[in-house]
Formats: sequence, C-alpha cells, structure tokens
Amino acid sequence: MKAVKNLPERKENDMDWWEGISEAEKKAIEKGIAEADRGELISHSVVMDEVSARYNLDNI
Repeated sequence: MKAVKNLPERKENDMDWWEGISEAEKKAIEKGIAEADRGELISHSVVMDEVSARYNLDNI
C-alpha cells in the first residue's frame, strides 16, 4: 500500500502521450497495428539473422 501512496498523482491537465504526437505518427502506428493484426510480421530472430548475414556479424 505504501508503494501505491508514493506513486505520483496524475493531474487532470496531464496530456496523454497519444495526444502529443503528430497525425502522421498516429497513422503510422495505426498502420503497423493493422499489419500485425493481419499477421504481416517479421520475427525478431528473422530480422537478426538477415542483419547478421548482410553485415557478416556473429552472435548478435
């Protein structure tokens, strides 16, 4: 309970991060979410394998 009491209070005038980004950024995020929802993803391991092969890197 002490930890909860020590959390800073959110003020009513605090802006949500979403409201602080541009429309272009919002559209890019929404596009990425839609692609992910459709299963259009590249796994981290595949990306790392491609980067490793392209730049002749080991163990990244």
